[in-house]
Amino acid sequence: MILALLYKTIFVMIKWFFNQWSKCHPYKTKWVEDLPDPVTKNIVYVIGEKSLPFQVAVACPRKRCQQIVHLDVAPELPNRWFITVHSNETISLHPSIHITSWRCRCHYWLSRGKILWSEAPRIFVPKENEYAP
Repeated sequence: MILALLYKTIFVMIKWFFNQWSKCHPYKTKWVEDLPDPVTKNIVYVIGEKSLPFQVAVACPRKRCQQIVHLDVAPELPNRWFITVHSNETISLHPSIHITSWRCRCHYWLSRGKILWSEAPRIFVPKENEYAP
């Protein structure tokens, strides 16, 4: 009985996740040399050449936030985001994007051009003899 309820709950959660995923309109990727003055929402601007991008800029996906997020993706930088360009011209960024300004405070991932929101802040607590990422 409990096992059946657990399976049903997991199935409902997976179904909800994929429904949310499919409702989301993917962000378009635009390769530019310089960031345009009016930055359009739902567009990820990759600044630099296709062979060697050095920065990604995107408007915050929250409706009330007008902040432009600049992320360094240049390979020579030690603290940077990793960019993956997919065959359908969408991109994924790793690690997550965490805006901590007092107005916004949002945390999300950009995966294949879609926003995946973080439900709650995740805190990594290393076990004994384990290093933090």
